[in-house]
Amino acid sequence: MHRLLLLVAFGSLICAGGELGCIDELTLPKYDSFVSRIPGLTIRITVEIGQEGRAKSFHCEYPNQTFPKGTKSHVTDVMKQYFIDETKYSTSCQGRTVSLLLSYSEEGEPSEYPNYFVRFRPPDHFFLVSRPGMPNVYHGPVHTH
Repeated sequence: MHRLLLLVAFGSLICAGGELGCIDELTLPKYDSFVSRIPGLTIRITVEIGQEGRAKSFHCEYPNQTFPKGTKSHVTDVMKQYFIDETKYSTSCQGRTVSLLLSYSEEGEPSEYPNYFVRFRPPDHFFLVSRPGMPNVYHGPVHTH
C-alpha cells in the first residue's frame, strides 16, 4: 500500500497545546480499493502515547458505518499499521491521548487514474478525497466455445 506522508506543521494547534501538537510526524493511509467500497467512511482514531513517543494503545471507532463483509477488519489493521508503526509522537506527551477523525469521500468526474488529496479542518479532522475510478472493462479478445 502506498503512503501519503504528511509532515505535520499544525501551527496554532501546537502553540495552543492542542492534541495534534503531540504528533511529530503523521502518515495517513491511502485512499485505496477497500476504502472506495465503503461510501462516506469516517473513522475516529484514538491513540494513547507511551514511552519514547510510541503508541501505547490504539482504538478505532466507525460511527454509523456499514461495512462489506471482511472489510472492517482490514481497515482496522491498516489503521493500526499507520497510527502505531508509522506515526511518530512527541516524547514529551507520554500518557496523553491523541484523537483525530479521518473521512474518505469521492468527488468530481470519474477518472481512469484517480488521484486523491487531503484537506484538514481544525481541530482534528482530515478529509481524504478521491475522484471516482472508471469502471474496469475487459478489452481483450472475445472467447468463443
